[in-house]
Amino acid sequence: MSSSDNREVEWETRGPRLSAGVIVVLVLLVAFVVFIAQNTEDAEVTWLFFDATVPLWLALLVAGVVAVIIVEIGGWLWRRSRRPEV
Repeated sequence: MSSSDNREVEWETRGPRLSAGVIVVLVLLVAFVVFIAQNTEDAEVTWLFFDATVPLWLALLVAGVVAVIIVEIGGWLWRRSRRPEV
């Protein structure tokens, strides 16, 4: 077996590698969780005709989830508009 064959075997036996994008997402997720953990006091929230006092972490979590949903919908619409018409 040549040395190149050994390298191929080593490469195949390695586990899956994390891409840079996955690492960035994980770092941002950890930062978001830390930010939520540090902001635990109550906050007054007003949206349209709803007024409520909720824990700030809950308001931040809801805002984060809504932001992710908006970004995903925007990405889906963008990909759909770029699709060639049949």
